[in-house]
Amino acid sequence: MLLSVFLDVAGAVVADANIGFIGVPDGAGYFVVRRISDPKAIEGSLHVGDRVRLTDPSPANQFRFLRERPGDRFEMTGKAAAGAPLRIVATMVPIGLPPPSFAVYELLRLALVFVGLIVVIRRPNDEIAGLLVVLFFGAAVLFQAGAPFYPIWLTATLFILARVAQIGVAWAALALGTTFPRPSARGLRRWLERANLPYSVLCLITIAAALTFAFIGDTSPPFALQALGLIETVVFFIAAAIAFVIGAREATGADRKRVQWVAWSLGVGFSGSLVAVALLVMGVPDERAYEWVGLTFLAIPFGLGYAIVRHRVVDVGFVINRALVFAIVSAIVLLAFGALEWLLGNVLVKVSHITSASLELGLALVLGFSLRSMHLKIDALVDDLFFRDRHRAEHALRTFAREVGYITEPREAIDRTRQELLAFSGSSSVAIYVVAGARAIRVDASGAAPIGIDDPALVRMRATRDVVTLADVRSVLAGERAFPMTVHDAVVGTIVLGPKANGEAYAPDELATIATVVAALGNALDALQTAALRREVARVLQDGAPLDTLRRTVDSAAWVDGVAPQPAGSLLGLGE
Repeated sequence: MLLSVFLDVAGAVVADANIGFIGVPDGAGYFVVRRISDPKAIEGSLHVGDRVRLTDPSPANQFRFLRERPGDRFEMTGKAAAGAPLRIVATMVPIGLPPPSFAVYELLRLALVFVGLIVVIRRPNDEIAGLLVVLFFGAAVLFQAGAPFYPIWLTATLFILARVAQIGVAWAALALGTTFPRPSARGLRRWLERANLPYSVLCLITIAAALTFAFIGDTSPPFALQALGLIETVVFFIAAAIAFVIGAREATGADRKRVQWVAWSLGVGFSGSLVAVALLVMGVPDERAYEWVGLTFLAIPFGLGYAIVRHRVVDVGFVINRALVFAIVSAIVLLAFGALEWLLGNVLVKVSHITSASLELGLALVLGFSLRSMHLKIDALVDDLFFRDRHRAEHALRTFAREVGYITEPREAIDRTRQELLAFSGSSSVAIYVVAGARAIRVDASGAAPIGIDDPALVRMRATRDVVTLADVRSVLAGERAFPMTVHDAVVGTIVLGPKANGEAYAPDELATIATVVAALGNALDALQTAALRREVARVLQDGAPLDTLRRTVDSAAWVDGVAPQPAGSLLGLGE
């Protein structure tokens, strides 16, 4: 597919051609001449308003015509505007460099292929990732231009694949709407999910029938078939919109934000196709209008790429982030050399070849020496563009993780930890538990019921020492993520965070930062209890103080009531 993009560009630069006139189909197999672009390419008399068609209407000759290779000659017959018969021979003539829209479309294809490759490599077994790959690759095939030096069989194959890709893109969009973030168990959305594949097959049959009329029957498809194709297209759009609306209503928290981003990206991306359908219905003949309305597809790779990075539709955000940095650096280098070539060719035309080579070598040396600093600055710029607020919050949490060990009162350490996590993690709730014997007691709020140490979330944390997604276990802990509070490899408590208040998901670096804060609190409380034990032992030995206070300090339940966990390793029977 990347080779196809390269060949498209090469063909457009060195071998782009047209037939010498601009015509639009009239619905009866003829082209109505709208403009004579190059009279020298036409042997015979041809005027605006004349109607012409290929003398040889075989599929092979029609695909030769679509290929637009310079030098290819075509005999055409038809009728003049006045009604007289006419016969001409038209030759494909080079037309120079392609318009700016061509470069935009090829960059769009590169973006689609690039993002699709990243997703398929990083998440090969993810169903949602598979739908995104079909969407990206299908759109990339849809926008292929076709190189003039392709053999006829390859031109025909790519032309047919582009029509099939239309259905593939529509199927993938509707499939995303009906299954992302998760399918509906019943209702209209579930019905649309089941109807998607058979409806796509029906659309393929319609396209096959239209191609049969065009290339074998040598005539335009009947009006009823054309109308059916337009209706099928509009129905696809409506069905996808309904599916996304229902999916957004059923989703909660971070999933709702993801659905909204995917829906808006696809909605804006496909809006140009809706405009094109409207132009077809109104009979607008201007090809430039169709040329530019398709650029709304740019919203799909960039909108979904941003959603992948920012909202983690699939977990490849880091890779796309790095790829974006690489792409920007590469673009700067290419633009610098392109600008120099333009300057030498258009402004400094009198500069000798030796001087020109020296300037290019000098530019290469400057870019080479500045490449590392350029990469670092762009890396920081891209990272700051996407994650500025998040990095500030993470810095604040890391700073607190270093400071919490110097707080001298356990209650103050617990309260400050809760406040910092609420302020900088984005969580909607924070609950702090410490293990006391056979229970885990919440110490940041009074009146909360304790939980057993064999709660599935606590068991999972003891087994893995890792963050637990509470939706994956049958725990009585209320929240989204539970972070193990470990001291000397023993789980002595947990901090439970609710979903983010803004509906987004926790990023991997955010989870790591929060885990650092939780571990720091555990170590700080353990150190405070150890210091308390030393003081009580000294009072008993030196001052003859009663043992009651010492017993309360050593006893885990009594110490938890005093808002600090037992020392690491003091719990028996947990196998830690």
